[in-house]
Amino acid sequence: MFNVATRGSTTSPFGQRMNMVDELNEIVEILSPIKKQIVGAIEGNHEFRALDFMDLSPTQILCGKLDIVYMGISGVVNFKVKKKRSLSGGQWQQNYYIYFHHTTGGGNTIGGGLNRVEKLGNIIEGVDCYCGFHNHKLSTSRSIIYKPNPDSKKVEERVVSHLTCGGYLQYDSSYAEKGMLRPTKLGSPRIRLDGIRHDLHISL
Repeated sequence: MFNVATRGSTTSPFGQRMNMVDELNEIVEILSPIKKQIVGAIEGNHEFRALDFMDLSPTQILCGKLDIVYMGISGVVNFKVKKKRSLSGGQWQQNYYIYFHHTTGGGNTIGGGLNRVEKLGNIIEGVDCYCGFHNHKLSTSRSIIYKPNPDSKKVEERVVSHLTCGGYLQYDSSYAEKGMLRPTKLGSPRIRLDGIRHDLHISL
């Protein structure tokens, strides 16, 4: 969300539309009307510039101003969908687990970004979707994995989604144009979590 340009970064602080304090105020203004719908926030590589330079996290400050959860470098979120009328057998019809990580690298190809997201499976297993953000592209894939179920005593099929979550960097005169990176569609994906059957659907 923050650019955090410094004298040592790819982008110069003199080429920014605004400084970091103004960035913070604008982000708070944009997100305040929907802050009760925000689950939390994780760090990005640009914000790490401030952490590395002066041990200061603009993301953590933003979370404090909006009163939302600061998840640090990454986080798993459990989305509970559709309350049951009867509490027998649990309160919710469906539970979804999504792992959020900014990721690193990925290059200039769509497949490269998805490969980085797929590697998140080496960190944590059992989630329904892995979300990465670093390469600013919008792309998704679905995989099948088989997992033993000790309750049913069967090997069951699970669908796992991988998602690169896009971004909002304007291309003209940006470091992306300067570095001959491919222009990308701006925006975020939409993830729909079905409450009746276990189905996670992604729209780009």
